[in-house]
Amino acid sequence: MSTPAVLLLVLLINCVATSAVLGSLWRADVPGVRRWLASQALLAIAVGALLAAPSSPVAVPVAVVPYVCATLAILQGFRQFFGVRPVYRAELAAAALLVAAVVWCARDEALSNLRVVFVSVIAVYVRIAIGWLAYRRRPAHRPAFAYGFVWVVAIAGAIVQFARGVAFALGHGGDASLLHATPLNVAFVALAVLSLSCLSMGVVMLAHDRIAERLERLATVDGLTGALMRGAFLDQAEQRCGRAARAGSPHSLVVVDLDNFKAINDRHGHAAGDQALVHFAAVMAGASGLATCSGGWAGRSSRCCAPIRPRMKRRA
Repeated sequence: MSTPAVLLLVLLINCVATSAVLGSLWRADVPGVRRWLASQALLAIAVGALLAAPSSPVAVPVAVVPYVCATLAILQGFRQFFGVRPVYRAELAAAALLVAAVVWCARDEALSNLRVVFVSVIAVYVRIAIGWLAYRRRPAHRPAFAYGFVWVVAIAGAIVQFARGVAFALGHGGDASLLHATPLNVAFVALAVLSLSCLSMGVVMLAHDRIAERLERLATVDGLTGALMRGAFLDQAEQRCGRAARAGSPHSLVVVDLDNFKAINDRHGHAAGDQALVHFAAVMAGASGLATCSGGWAGRSSRCCAPIRPRMKRRA
């Protein structure tokens, strides 16, 4: 078995392992997981087709279809994860044309370099799109490591694919058969396997971060009013006061109590009381601007920690 074949076998094993991890998140309802899982299955089919019949003339046409579909599926998964429209008809049409061009080029050995260029074009496009999404759509309140990791891996993969496409476009690529153990093929397959494996790892990291965000929100934010719970409020208020003390900017702590709140529940029911709490929390958050607010103190009071501004001084 040639070195590129061994590397592709490693990629196949990585697809199976990543599919197992993503499959465990199937019911977690993380956006994009199902498309990512489909991309791993399609990529495994493409690699399996190349390894099953490495010398067959139909191996490339058979493998390129699931490979392109896997490439688009992982991009659509990232779009869905970041809340962007996942599918574009123009993109699907362009991918179909590229697949048709690759299949047509596979019929003539003289067009093998052009075939590699076509495959590199869609790979570069998808990786740049993924890197751009990870860079532009990272939530500001989440740790940057997972998103930065995906961005770096995607851009690095785009550079590798671009370099390979340019080499074959200029006629310096040598043998276009992926499984032949030429120095360029070995280097490209090694970098491609590393890039795809790291991208799979990044997918799992993003899914984990989304689940961690949900758990953190359940632990720190009241589900009814959207205000911080007591422990989270104290932590953030302490951080704000520490920053304010270092910067020399005054902060205020406002404690507001709802009078006759029990009477609202007794007279109009608990549903009306819940609506009153929601409205009260919204008014507090809106009046205090960029403040740290908490509800649920003794069931009917709220606290806000906010910087003192000229407008707030005038209101006071």
